[in-house]
Amino acid sequence: MGDLSQPPVVAVANRLPVQHGEDGWQLSPGGLVTALRPVMTNRSGAWVGWDGGTKGIPSTLPDFSAQLRPVSLSAAQVRQYYHGFSNATLWPLLHDAIEKPRFERSWWNTYRQVNAAFADAAFAALNERPGALAWVHDYHLMLLPQLIRERRPTQPVGFFLHVPWPSPDIYARLPWRREILLGLLGADVVSFHTEHYRRNFAAACARLLGDDGVTVRQTMLAMPDGRMVSTTASPISIDAGEFTRYATQEETDRDIKELDRQFAGRAVLLGVDRLDYTKGIAERLLAFEMLLERCPELRTTSAFLQVAVPSRDDVREYRNLRADVERHIGRIR
Repeated sequence: MGDLSQPPVVAVANRLPVQHGEDGWQLSPGGLVTALRPVMTNRSGAWVGWDGGTKGIPSTLPDFSAQLRPVSLSAAQVRQYYHGFSNATLWPLLHDAIEKPRFERSWWNTYRQVNAAFADAAFAALNERPGALAWVHDYHLMLLPQLIRERRPTQPVGFFLHVPWPSPDIYARLPWRREILLGLLGADVVSFHTEHYRRNFAAACARLLGDDGVTVRQTMLAMPDGRMVSTTASPISIDAGEFTRYATQEETDRDIKELDRQFAGRAVLLGVDRLDYTKGIAERLLAFEMLLERCPELRTTSAFLQVAVPSRDDVREYRNLRADVERHIGRIR
């Protein structure tokens, strides 16, 4: 059970924080789950998310107090909301248009429908937990804060964006730019990883919502109805205490000694990333290859160790990226 002295938290994210492994159902290893786990473990509440098309998901897990509330989506909804608008429109746009975003009206319509379905599931969880905080996460659900606000004006709502927010000029390319901003401003607090992303968001609101009566006052945004929305830079992190415990374990000491033996006499270049095209892993490998070509003596005195956590294997672009990375690794000598 969570800490009953704290208000319950209903977290709403694209996916439920679980996967089925060799030992049964367990928490997923993703960054969002890692970041939220301490909060969701220490408080009562619920986690609302897509079930991934998997049946038999348990309602709870050991050592995780939040109840799991699955949202089911059709294959067409997954294709248009998730693979389409979320990952082929919003993802590249929010990453400074590192790849050209695609704008499809059918994707946008499905994105709206799925956000409404998540709102229904969130309300079911909130109704069972009087006084609960609604905590919405990431670019998949940027309309959800406003949908909650419209149905329950006094509901406390927070939103955290786990990816960058681009400059106003790049964001303005989105045909539905106004709707997304107003969706986010349904929250009481809109948070970002960095102050730079927060300023970009505030600048976009100032430029695109001035005619709607939205006024930017430093870190606060004044809404036409008198409500104030706070914007914050709140860097998300790992559980530092847990990692400190890992660092002092005997098993860790043995692993370090083995690495010392394996890379003795070599300078080690280390990369630790999720396998994603925004991380530049393929480019990093090619740069290391060029370094070895220009300085062949480094072949015996250096090593490049890249830890890449697989991600989104159900997305064709990510499968292609993984194949490219593996091909480079096999080729570079």
